[in-house]
Amino acid sequence: MDDEARLLAEVEDEARLLAEVEGEARRIVDRLTSIALDRVAPVCEQVRAAAQAIVDLTKPLDDSVPAAATVPAVGPAAAGWQVAVVVRDFVHAASAASVAGGAMTATPLAHARETLVHLRRELP
Repeated sequence: MDDEARLLAEVEDEARLLAEVEGEARRIVDRLTSIALDRVAPVCEQVRAAAQAIVDLTKPLDDSVPAAATVPAVGPAAAGWQVAVVVRDFVHAASAASVAGGAMTATPLAHARETLVHLRRELP
């Protein structure tokens, strides 16, 4: 495979992974914002932990995210929006890193997708 074909394949892989990350986030947000709050409350810590994992993946991609950035605990009414915000920031940082440096490694994208898939499967 020549360099141009390899680069195109990497870009296509990144685009697919970004779409999957955004899709998983939408599914989670839809679920967390459409079920009764008493069903969300038991999974708030899992949501916070997943959001923290996404923030941790964002840190190396975006110098404006402090190294000590932590995700606060929120109540069940805000859990879905917490996911929406951290994933939006991650996608923006990943996209900017890709544009700035050419094709970026798909590893952070794959980790984000797996984190979100795992969270979605834990939801009621």
